[in-house]
Amino acid sequence: TINPFSKCRVQEFEPAMNFFKRSIIHKNVDLDSALTTPIILRKLKDFSIRTHSEENLEFLLRVYTAKELPPYSIESIMELREILSKYALPGSEKEVNLSAKNRRASSSLVYKDDPNAFDCCADEIYEIVASEIWPRFLQSPEFASIQGTKGLNINITNHSDVSSDPGRQSNLTFQALAGKLPRMGRN
Repeated sequence: TINPFSKCRVQEFEPAMNFFKRSIIHKNVDLDSALTTPIILRKLKDFSIRTHSEENLEFLLRVYTAKELPPYSIESIMELREILSKYALPGSEKEVNLSAKNRRASSSLVYKDDPNAFDCCADEIYEIVASEIWPRFLQSPEFASIQGTKGLNINITNHSDVSSDPGRQSNLTFQALAGKLPRMGRN
């Protein structure tokens, strides 16, 4: 299986990135766009490793990658079971913080070979990343280091507007390759 958090170059993120159709757009920097923009994703990965929260981002990318696999294929079934054993079971190697309800439901669905087994869990972890990790990343040296990168036009009109309050929009905008993530139940 593919581990997007192994020591690798950006090109090795392509299996996870191929899931998303990209087009050039101009919009606020948001988590969905970051997950589809290799340079931002790489810096977000670096930040999550430095802040000891990489299991959340890794879990999301593994779930999104698993969604690319043909449903009910042996590869899909093996990937779902590996995700379960590595991230979703209590005491697992990189256990993510899931509600008991979602943990039980996903476990049950994995053993029924349901390709959507982790949709609710992915939504739950996405919310954690969006509300806790993402706002801190926007104020991090990792994010600051990509400002001025050729092909990635990031404008910060007032950096103090970036808040840890996930409900507030920052004045950060960018132009980059971006796409839509599967919403998996998110509104």
